[in-house]
Amino acid sequence: MSQSENYKWLVLIGTGIVTVALGVDYAIVNTALAPIQNELHASVAQLQWLMSGFGLLFVGFLVAMGRLADLKGRRVFFYLGAGGFALASLGAGLAHSIHMLIAMRVLQGLFCAAIFPSGMALIANAFPEDERPKALGIYASFLGVGFAIGPLLGSVIVSLLNWRWIFLFNVPLTVISFIICLPILKESKKLHPPPVDWWGVSLLIISISALVFAVSEGNTYGWLSHLIIAAFIVSVIALLIFIGIERRVCAPLISLTLFANAGFTLGLLIFIIAIALPWGVIFMMTLYLHKSVGLSTHWVGIILFSMTLMTMIGPAVSGSYLGKKGPRGVCYAVCALSIVSLLLFTRLQAYGPIWLVVIAFILFGSAWGAGNGIAVPLGLSKLATTEDSGFIVGAMNTIMNLIGIVMLAITAAILEHYSRNKVLPFVSGLHVVCTMLLAISVVLSIIAMIVLHRFYRP
Repeated sequence: MSQSENYKWLVLIGTGIVTVALGVDYAIVNTALAPIQNELHASVAQLQWLMSGFGLLFVGFLVAMGRLADLKGRRVFFYLGAGGFALASLGAGLAHSIHMLIAMRVLQGLFCAAIFPSGMALIANAFPEDERPKALGIYASFLGVGFAIGPLLGSVIVSLLNWRWIFLFNVPLTVISFIICLPILKESKKLHPPPVDWWGVSLLIISISALVFAVSEGNTYGWLSHLIIAAFIVSVIALLIFIGIERRVCAPLISLTLFANAGFTLGLLIFIIAIALPWGVIFMMTLYLHKSVGLSTHWVGIILFSMTLMTMIGPAVSGSYLGKKGPRGVCYAVCALSIVSLLLFTRLQAYGPIWLVVIAFILFGSAWGAGNGIAVPLGLSKLATTEDSGFIVGAMNTIMNLIGIVMLAITAAILEHYSRNKVLPFVSGLHVVCTMLLAISVVLSIIAMIVLHRFYRP
């Protein structure tokens, strides 16, 4: 193997190791929610911030970090992101309070936003043009692999050690990545990158943070309290200003004209149905299996793996079908799988049954995986050229994940309400959440079918 051949694969492996850690880090926390809650005396709302705090900074800064890496250097930003991620993981593992743990998770999200786009750009620069799509596909799949194995790995770590090691586990992985990358990684920059839309980034984070705070803390401060009402008002005002600014800047974070593109709209709808809604489901079901069913962390991780395994298998299957048969059949399947799985979740009782949980997880994970395999190709399907493909993919991921964060906050608020009411069992809150998500999934599926039949021929 030539020196150039060695170089490109070492870049892929070195950056990919940290990317696997990112996927593991997001999924693995779900298996440890109950032990974290017990040791740090955390409320359901605070547990929700462990997930949404990470996601909010990751999504909010993803585009900005990518453009800064283009300007200042992809290698520098990859090292900055990976080193910061390792330090934040160390801080999370040593956290002595839930507030410190949330702060470290927020920092993890920020540094992950620097890792992913810079790593992707470094790989694109290392591989020749004809091998680039395959290499980038492998890199993106590392995130999916990490997410898939996260629950199983988390159950083993928590069972053998304790929850702190799910964060400390990231440190040696990052060290291995540095050992591979430091001797060989070459710097790359973009000659004329577009400017960073800092106003857009700031206003979007303010709007979503204020909304998540209001929804999450409404049970604590009172829904009609001045603080909660003010948070809702701030969220709306920031969103309106964001929309006004995005219509005027030369390089917007999210261009509003994208919604006039049928492919973008359909891809985004599939993304929301298949991936945004699961933010709340995974959080809720983990607590349900721990608190209501009474399973150990080990068994919770195994059961969650039945879902995350499907998220790893589904993209290849649905992507292949889309290429051969077109979007109709696979879009029907994603919507149907989401609706049926949520309907099954509403039939759960206080103690299961476990077989019904597993079946619902398999269907739910299949919808997630299949949707992940077709959403981006659909989003790009109506473009005249591929020039704006990167921007559209970034916009789709940003919107989808922000909606997921809001759905997680709403889920946590409902569960927090039921946890405060000692008369009603936890499963009652689960039924309310799943019924809400089922209604949303049905409405979005109908809209998706309308777009599909209007703009895509059989």
